[in-house]
Formats: sequence, structure tokens, C-alpha cells
Amino acid sequence: MVTNSCGSATSNQATLTISSSVIQSAAAAKATADGTAVTLVGPVVTRVFGSFFYVEDANRASGIRVNLCSGAAAPGEGNTPMILGVLDTILGERVIRDALLTPYGSSTIPKPVGMNNASANRRLPVGLFVTVWGKATVPPGATNRFTLNDGSRSGIEIVLYGVPLPENGLFLKVRGALGWEGTKPVIHVNSQSDLW
Repeated sequence: MVTNSCGSATSNQATLTISSSVIQSAAAAKATADGTAVTLVGPVVTRVFGSFFYVEDANRASGIRVNLCSGAAAPGEGNTPMILGVLDTILGERVIRDALLTPYGSSTIPKPVGMNNASANRRLPVGLFVTVWGKATVPPGATNRFTLNDGSRSGIEIVLYGVPLPENGLFLKVRGALGWEGTKPVIHVNSQSDLW
């Protein structure tokens, strides 16, 4: 039915068929070609950031970012929703975009994988729930980003969602979802308790 200031009109009945592959793991989703419609069932939601969230396979082999369809409600952490969306690569990261969710169940969020900056700077663990550590470098004027350096050649950028920046020079551990932006990894953090 379409409604505007002139009134409303109802179309003839039609059948809509959505063709998608049912996938049981984030690892299989990441291996699917861009533009493929998929239904992902099984992985647990590890962290939620408003319009997107991360899910991870129970065996810790892989995780993937899920970008919600506009207006869709985010799931709770620990849920295992059925995710219907389209596989894509956005800023170098494998993503299920335009996702719609159906409640499915819940599971235990796996403990974060501890890794140094050198390990986090590889694409293989992108999508996993991780813990990294190092010295915080907070640039002047920063609002929600800082760099964490553990002494390796490259630091890792931390992106905060509703969490205040730490003190510059502070040594800390950070727990969050490992993502990718262009040519570098980022850790997405949504809770003050994930910085200590």
C-alpha cells in the first residue's frame, strides 16, 4: 500500500523471493564473494557499536563485522541472531552489510584472544574479540581515538564509543573487536571496563 496526500493505493499481490546461501560460520562468510546475499546462523555477538556489531565463531577461528540495515535494532551481546545480508568489502574489511536480524538464541561470549600489536596488524584475526596492551598515545584534540604501542614497529589505533580517552602515556590493556580501516587495524571499544 502506498499513501500520500492524495490518498492511498494498493497494488496487486506479488511474491517476493530472496535468494541467499545459508552459512554456518563467519569464516565461510568471509570466503564468499562480494555482492552475495547470505544468511549467517551460529556465530555469537561479541560487541555492539550502534549501527554495527561483530560476531565470532564458537571455535574462535573467525569473526566478521555486521552493518545493520537502516533503522534495524542491534542485537544484545551474547545473542546468536540469524543474519540476512550482503557480503562486501568496506575499507578493506569483510562485512555483512544491510543486515536484517531474526532472534535465534544466545551463547557465551568467548574470552578475548590476547595478542601483541604485530599479530593484530595481520588480516587473519580481523573480526575477533581481542585483548591488546601497551602505552597510550593520545594526540592533542583527540575525541575518541588514540594509539596503543607495545614496543613493536607499529601501534594499533583504538576507537572508543561512549568511553572517555585515557591519560596520555598510560600503560593499559584494551579489550575490543578487531576491525580494519583502509590499510590498518583498529580495535573498537564500547565499555569503560574494556580499558584497564
